[in-house]
Amino acid sequence: MLVADAGATPATRRYILGRSGAIRHIKGKSGDNLAVVINRAISTSLGEYIAVLAYDAPNLDNWLGVLIRELEREPAIRMVYASSGGLTTTQEAAQQVPLSGQKLSCLLFRRKLPEEIGLWMEDIGSAENSMLKWLERIPVEQRSRIEASTVFAGGKL
Repeated sequence: MLVADAGATPATRRYILGRSGAIRHIKGKSGDNLAVVINRAISTSLGEYIAVLAYDAPNLDNWLGVLIRELEREPAIRMVYASSGGLTTTQEAAQQVPLSGQKLSCLLFRRKLPEEIGLWMEDIGSAENSMLKWLERIPVEQRSRIEASTVFAGGKL
């Protein structure tokens, strides 16, 4: 596991320390925003998948498996994201909700995706705006949304 830390809370640090296995920690320098740290982590990652967590801690032990299964379910899907807000009753309708009306908890994508669409824009200040802008590069039909409350707790990560 590779952890990109752009100012993790104490709860996040406890979550990371509670994980077993090999963990590489990429910590941002003072003043680095999320995009800078994520780009650094993307360039050093060796795994097939990259997950970006923000705001909410996972409430399932197999949260990553849930997201990977969703990513692998359909070959055309290039990214899975977990969000809340702007909820609708069907998955198809949820895909059409404007991203700006949603609170993102996680993005999951294959390591090769940044080569295809570019790295995160480092001049965007907030973590949420960075995530939204990067997600908007993926056409709606190539991303899949899951409801964040099914996988993530509502507390600050």
